[in-house]
Amino acid sequence: MSKQDLGCKFETQIHELLQLTKLTNKNILREKDIKKYSVHITGIDHLIDLDDFCIAIQDKYVHSHKPTNTDIHHFKTCVNDLSKILKKKIYGIYLSILEPTAPAKKSIEYENSLKNNEFNFMHHENKEKLVFELLQFLYSKNIYLYEENDTVMLNENENYLNYLN
Repeated sequence: MSKQDLGCKFETQIHELLQLTKLTNKNILREKDIKKYSVHITGIDHLIDLDDFCIAIQDKYVHSHKPTNTDIHHFKTCVNDLSKILKKKIYGIYLSILEPTAPAKKSIEYENSLKNNEFNFMHHENKEKLVFELLQFLYSKNIYLYEENDTVMLNENENYLNYLN
Protein backbone atom coordinates (compact mmCIF):
# COMPACT_ATOMS: atom_id res chain seq x y z
CA MET A 1 0.00 0.00 0.00
CA SER A 2 1.39 3.43 -0.94
CA LYS A 3 2.03 6.16 1.64
CA GLN A 4 -0.87 8.14 0.21
CA ASP A 5 -3.16 5.11 0.49
CA LEU A 6 -2.09 4.60 4.12
CA GLY A 7 -2.90 8.25 4.84
CA CYS A 8 -6.32 7.98 3.20
CA LYS A 9 -7.03 4.77 5.09
CA PHE A 10 -6.11 6.41 8.39
CA GLU A 11 -8.32 9.41 7.61
CA THR A 12 -11.24 7.08 6.84
CA GLN A 13 -10.64 5.14 10.07
CA ILE A 14 -10.74 8.35 12.10
CA HIS A 15 -13.98 9.37 10.39
CA GLU A 16 -15.55 5.97 11.06
CA LEU A 17 -14.64 6.30 14.73
CA LEU A 18 -16.20 9.75 14.90
CA GLN A 19 -19.36 8.27 13.45
CA LEU A 20 -19.67 6.13 16.60
CA THR A 21 -20.82 9.22 18.48
CA LYS A 22 -24.49 10.07 18.83
CA LEU A 23 -23.91 13.13 16.66
CA THR A 24 -25.60 13.34 13.27
CA ASN A 25 -23.78 13.45 9.95
CA LYS A 26 -24.44 17.18 9.80
CA ASN A 27 -22.30 17.57 12.92
CA ILE A 28 -19.37 15.47 11.64
CA LEU A 29 -17.90 16.81 8.44
CA ARG A 30 -15.04 15.66 6.24
CA GLU A 31 -12.70 17.94 4.32
CA LYS A 32 -14.85 18.05 1.17
CA ASP A 33 -17.83 19.20 3.26
CA ILE A 34 -15.79 21.69 5.27
CA LYS A 35 -14.78 23.47 2.05
CA LYS A 36 -18.35 24.73 1.72
CA TYR A 37 -17.45 27.40 4.28
CA SER A 38 -14.52 28.63 2.20
CA VAL A 39 -12.57 27.00 -0.62
CA HIS A 40 -9.22 27.82 1.00
CA ILE A 41 -9.98 25.81 4.15
CA THR A 42 -8.14 22.70 3.07
CA GLY A 43 -6.10 21.95 6.18
CA ILE A 44 -8.88 20.32 8.20
CA ASP A 45 -9.76 16.67 7.62
CA HIS A 46 -12.62 16.38 10.14
CA LEU A 47 -14.86 18.87 11.88
CA ILE A 48 -17.14 18.16 14.81
CA ASP A 49 -19.58 21.06 14.86
CA LEU A 50 -21.36 21.48 18.19
CA ASP A 51 -23.57 24.27 19.54
CA ASP A 52 -20.92 26.00 21.64
CA PHE A 53 -17.65 24.98 19.98
CA CYS A 54 -16.07 22.89 17.25
CA ILE A 55 -13.27 20.37 17.10
CA ALA A 56 -11.13 20.45 13.96
CA ILE A 57 -8.83 17.51 13.27
CA GLN A 58 -5.99 17.22 10.81
CA ASP A 59 -4.50 13.74 10.61
CA LYS A 60 -1.11 13.01 9.11
CA TYR A 61 0.00 9.43 8.78
CA VAL A 62 3.36 10.28 7.23
CA HIS A 63 6.73 8.74 8.04
CA SER A 64 8.71 10.91 5.62
CA HIS A 65 9.03 14.14 7.60
CA LYS A 66 8.17 15.67 10.94
CA PRO A 67 5.39 18.27 10.85
CA THR A 68 7.05 21.62 10.28
CA ASN A 69 6.12 25.17 11.12
CA THR A 70 4.72 25.49 7.58
CA ASP A 71 2.43 22.46 8.08
CA ILE A 72 1.21 23.78 11.43
CA HIS A 73 0.78 27.33 10.12
CA HIS A 74 -1.56 26.14 7.37
CA PHE A 75 -3.66 24.20 9.89
CA LYS A 76 -3.79 27.13 12.35
CA THR A 77 -4.80 29.53 9.58
CA CYS A 78 -7.62 27.24 8.44
CA VAL A 79 -8.87 26.77 12.03
CA ASN A 80 -8.73 30.49 12.82
CA ASP A 81 -10.49 31.44 9.58
CA LEU A 82 -13.21 28.84 10.14
CA SER A 83 -13.64 30.06 13.72
CA LYS A 84 -14.35 33.58 12.41
CA ILE A 85 -16.85 32.23 9.87
CA LEU A 86 -18.68 30.05 12.42
CA LYS A 87 -18.25 32.55 15.27
CA LYS A 88 -17.24 29.72 17.62
CA LYS A 89 -14.19 28.61 19.50
CA ILE A 90 -12.41 25.73 17.83
CA TYR A 91 -10.20 23.13 19.42
CA GLY A 92 -7.67 22.26 16.73
CA ILE A 93 -6.09 18.83 16.93
CA TYR A 94 -3.15 17.90 14.74
CA LEU A 95 -2.65 14.12 14.77
CA SER A 96 0.69 12.80 13.59
CA ILE A 97 2.76 9.70 13.99
CA LEU A 98 5.87 11.89 14.19
CA GLU A 99 6.71 14.57 16.73
CA PRO A 100 6.65 18.12 15.34
CA THR A 101 9.80 20.12 14.82
CA ALA A 102 10.87 22.51 17.58
CA PRO A 103 9.70 25.61 15.62
CA ALA A 104 6.31 23.95 15.03
CA LYS A 105 5.96 23.31 18.79
CA LYS A 106 6.79 26.95 19.52
CA SER A 107 4.24 28.06 16.95
CA ILE A 108 1.52 26.04 18.71
CA GLU A 109 2.58 27.42 22.09
CA TYR A 110 2.45 30.98 20.76
CA GLU A 111 -1.00 30.47 19.23
CA ASN A 112 -2.32 29.06 22.49
CA SER A 113 -0.97 32.07 24.38
CA LEU A 114 -3.37 34.25 22.36
CA LYS A 115 -6.27 32.45 24.07
CA ASN A 116 -8.51 32.46 21.01
CA ASN A 117 -8.75 28.93 19.71
CA GLU A 118 -6.91 26.08 21.38
CA PHE A 119 -4.44 23.87 19.57
CA ASN A 120 -3.29 20.40 20.55
CA PHE A 121 -0.59 18.40 18.87
CA MET A 122 -0.96 14.67 19.40
CA HIS A 123 1.75 12.36 18.16
CA HIS A 124 2.67 8.76 18.62
CA GLU A 125 4.32 6.23 16.34
CA ASN A 126 1.84 3.63 17.55
CA LYS A 127 -1.41 4.33 15.70
CA GLU A 128 -3.60 2.78 18.40
CA LYS A 129 -2.05 4.95 21.12
CA LEU A 130 -2.43 8.02 18.95
CA VAL A 131 -6.13 7.32 18.41
CA PHE A 132 -6.58 6.56 22.09
CA GLU A 133 -5.16 10.02 22.92
CA LEU A 134 -7.69 11.57 20.52
CA LEU A 135 -10.52 9.62 22.16
CA GLN A 136 -9.44 10.78 25.60
CA PHE A 137 -9.60 14.37 24.39
CA LEU A 138 -13.08 13.81 22.95
CA TYR A 139 -14.22 12.27 26.25
CA SER A 140 -12.91 15.36 28.07
CA LYS A 141 -15.31 17.39 25.92
CA ASN A 142 -18.21 14.98 26.62
CA ILE A 143 -18.11 13.41 23.17
CA TYR A 144 -18.52 9.68 23.62
CA LEU A 145 -18.31 6.72 21.29
CA TYR A 146 -21.07 4.15 21.53
CA GLU A 147 -21.17 0.45 20.86
CA GLU A 148 -24.04 -1.10 18.90
CA ASN A 149 -26.06 -1.72 22.06
CA ASP A 150 -25.83 2.01 22.98
CA THR A 151 -23.26 1.36 25.70
CA VAL A 152 -20.70 4.13 26.04
CA MET A 153 -17.20 2.98 25.20
CA LEU A 154 -15.23 3.97 28.26
CA ASN A 155 -11.61 5.08 28.16
CA GLU A 156 -10.48 1.61 29.19
CA ASN A 157 -12.53 -0.05 26.44
CA GLU A 158 -10.45 -1.00 23.44
CA ASN A 159 -13.30 -1.94 21.08
CA TYR A 160 -12.37 1.04 18.95
CA LEU A 161 -9.30 -0.95 17.85
CA ASN A 162 -11.59 -2.95 15.56
CA TYR A 163 -11.93 0.19 13.45
CA LEU A 164 -8.20 0.55 13.03
CA ASN A 165 -7.56 -2.76 11.31
